[in-house]
Amino acid sequence: MMSSAGIPLRVIQEISGHSDLGTLKRYLKVTSAQKRKAVAVSVVLTREQFSKTISPEITF
Repeated sequence: MMSSAGIPLRVIQEISGHSDLGTLKRYLKVTSAQKRKAVAVSVVLTREQFSKTISPEITF
């Protein structure tokens, strides 16, 4: 599935010809593994952003 490959939903919407994301949403399945990966990536990105705003000497 394109969404599992990391293709943005707006791109999938354009390719599939759906007029809005609500229509596309019916065909998208979100797995537990995808949710876990999204949370893990979010944590890493948040830590990176936080460490840049505090001090360059502090690492996490």
